[in-house]
Amino acid sequence: MAAFEDKVAETREAGAEPRVEMRPEQRKLLRAGVLAAAVVALIGALILVLSGQPGTPAPPQHDVLMYMQYARAIAEGRPYEYQLGDPPSTGSTSHLYPALLSVFYKLGFHGEALLWPSLVLNGVFFVGVIACVGFLAAALLPHLMWLALVLAIFSGPIFLGVLGQTDAGLFMVCALGVWTALLYRRPLTAFAAMTAAVWTRPEGALVAAALTLCGGTMAVRNRRGAVWLAVGLWGLFQCALVLLWNRWLTGTLMFHSLLGKGYWSGYSGWIAVRRAGRDLAHVITGAWFCAPTQRFAFSMGCRLLPVWRPRPDGFASFGMNDRSGAGLPGAACG
Repeated sequence: MAAFEDKVAETREAGAEPRVEMRPEQRKLLRAGVLAAAVVALIGALILVLSGQPGTPAPPQHDVLMYMQYARAIAEGRPYEYQLGDPPSTGSTSHLYPALLSVFYKLGFHGEALLWPSLVLNGVFFVGVIACVGFLAAALLPHLMWLALVLAIFSGPIFLGVLGQTDAGLFMVCALGVWTALLYRRPLTAFAAMTAAVWTRPEGALVAAALTLCGGTMAVRNRRGAVWLAVGLWGLFQCALVLLWNRWLTGTLMFHSLLGKGYWSGYSGWIAVRRAGRDLAHVITGAWFCAPTQRFAFSMGCRLLPVWRPRPDGFASFGMNDRSGAGLPGAACG
């Protein structure tokens, strides 16, 4: 430990910040966390397999089938057509995830068989999220890294969001990957993760805006902030490209899925701005006070444990319990 502190002092005297590196014991802890996450993902997959028909896992929610439909259209050379002959639509709320799923359709996973690669991808995303939490905790909360991993692995919302919400898992990996890459001085990885996050979910705009504000403030003090600012601005640029792409495809900037839910007709303009500002503030405070892992894990931790209930319609209903024991419908209930 003394040698590490001496190295930090030397680099600071030389005018550079020390590169974040994981210690051997932290690497062992991270490997254990990744292995535990893989076991939890396997249990979630087993639940879906046991809930489905023989040879086919049950979809965790109805949106999975919609993504499969868009993936099939992309693989057949008619992207964004939900049904054959329909005009292009953006009902999937994601550009990247259906494109990723379409690769497996090309490989021969047709019909209900496409549920299998979707299930595998969700498991990979879950392990990726836990790995990012481990890297973040090692850099920001080294003495509580084990606790952050435990709370994240057994967090109900993470389990529900990644294993049930399809594209949400990919988005969580990309969003956490942005912060992880920046902390570990991997700017090219940060640019790539930011691009993927924006094209995966509209919420990528919040990550880009928060990073732009934080990076702009940091840039006043050191060069490292300039990299953060550049990644944030790149994310906002990608957001503009997504909107233009939507407009070119469908004639409207907004995703059809959001228009269909009546978000903009149900809220006044001021309420929509206020809600967006509140969400942005949450992202900023989680990053600016240098404890995103701690805030994330403790606020969504062990008091929300995933449970499962079978449903007669063939879907696996994931839910979560609060402290009173009352069942709360999870995002993956379909």
